[in-house]
Amino acid sequence: MLTTEHGFDVMVDLPSHGDPVQVRLTGQMDRVERDREGKTWIVDFKTGKNPPTRPEIDRHVQLGVYQLASRAGALDGLSTEAGDAAVGGAELVHLRRDESHATGRPKVQRQTAIELHREGTPNWVQDALLLADRLVRAEQFPARLCKHCGWCEFRGSCPAQPEGRQVIE
Repeated sequence: MLTTEHGFDVMVDLPSHGDPVQVRLTGQMDRVERDREGKTWIVDFKTGKNPPTRPEIDRHVQLGVYQLASRAGALDGLSTEAGDAAVGGAELVHLRRDESHATGRPKVQRQTAIELHREGTPNWVQDALLLADRLVRAEQFPARLCKHCGWCEFRGSCPAQPEGRQVIE
């Protein structure tokens, strides 16, 4: 283990088809580890009951952002190498779910290292950040139905839900 509850605040340049876009990424990584090959892994602990599916892990934005932030210097100062090759990936550790019944070990879901496209084409996590940047700058935050709506604590005030429509009517 390299560190726990590691705060970061980095600027990231995002490739785009127009003017270059720079975004600020801030947050806190639950844990940063080093594997046997010397690569760093970002670990995020989860206490929820519903782990994402395998395809969702491959495009899990929180883990992707942690990896992108790491490559942008979020891990500078730790006893690790800098650069793209030093990031092995990221993982979710579900503290309330067993890996397989009766082992007593938490379920771990790994996201492999994200690839950075050198030719100026954004990868999937950079695309997600570009979209977020456009939405924030446009000041438009449309409510959308999704799989989380069933247990969302904001249903009563969400305009996408029947019980929340009175908020905008």
